Amino acid sequence: MFISFIIPLYNCEKYISQCLDSILLCHFPDDMYEIIIINDGSKDNGPTICNKYIEKYNQIKLISQQNQGASAARNIGMDIAQGEYIWFVDGDDQIIPSFLDKAYRLLKEGSYDMLCFNHEKLYTDNRVKIEEFKYRYSCSGLDFLKGHYTKFIWNKIYKRSIICNYRFLHGTKTIEDMLFNMFSIINMKHVLCLPEYGYLYNCTNIFSTTRNQNLRNLVKTDLDSVIVLSELKTFADNNVDQEKHDVLMEQLYFTITGHLYNLFKFYSPKRLKKRITEYKNKGLYPIKRSYNKKGNFFLLLANNESIFVNTMRLIVAIKR
Repeated sequence: MFISFIIPLYNCEKYISQCLDSILLCHFPDDMYEIIIINDGSKDNGPTICNKYIEKYNQIKLISQQNQGASAARNIGMDIAQGEYIWFVDGDDQIIPSFLDKAYRLLKEGSYDMLCFNHEKLYTDNRVKIEEFKYRYSCSGLDFLKGHYTKFIWNKIYKRSIICNYRFLHGTKTIEDMLFNMFSIINMKHVLCLPEYGYLYNCTNIFSTTRNQNLRNLVKTDLDSVIVLSELKTFADNNVDQEKHDVLMEQLYFTITGHLYNLFKFYSPKRLKKRITEYKNKGLYPIKRSYNKKGNFFLLLANNESIFVNTMRLIVAIKR
């Protein structure tokens, strides 16, 4: 079997048919691919829709669990996947079918640990191309991480034998993709990056975790960020290779910058100050600069604790 598609399903009845149809449009025989859907305690008709597909297509499997989050769902998918490669797809997104034929040819021609590609964003009234890779090139996983902040998993196809010993951090819903990428990519030997577009990311689903800014989700996002970043620091500190350690730490500092930015934008001065104190106790604050220019500009403010927190207090007071 060439490839396994792993799809966590949670309240995606409006989108799951388009997601499955985009995969089923590929030109592969049924025994060359499988679609593993993990029903993560969906409360809508998504599982019913998937069962109708299963009646028609033998390559689709549906496994149900109590709601544990996308990380747990993907881990189950990895445990049963049989494909030589794995593509993680979100239930409200789509793949671009024509890309899969080219991916197949390239992965069969060369022994690559991971294939990376561009994606498009789908809005209500248009599609926007996001060009991360401007030309074709190959590199090691270490060199890839030197030049890319690799937050996403859905714009990559992974060799299963390379990632099979890693798992998503159970119970987390925020930046868990980034942590999985750090674990799995840092030791890869052969990564291929393509300028083609292979994935359609849906920005119209307002209930998606990444776009849901209610209080409960914000608190979960903050707590998950602390857990994930602590795990990444432990992983980096236990990596004996100094060059790999430095690359992982740069990714860590950039992610902390993003965490503080979100705290500054959406949360309270009290929570912001608490997180700064935690990072300071871990030796991670002030934050070191990374390769990202926008992030470094933000650090001019963020690394001055008193001015940073007081600025937020002033903004909150003005809004009131």
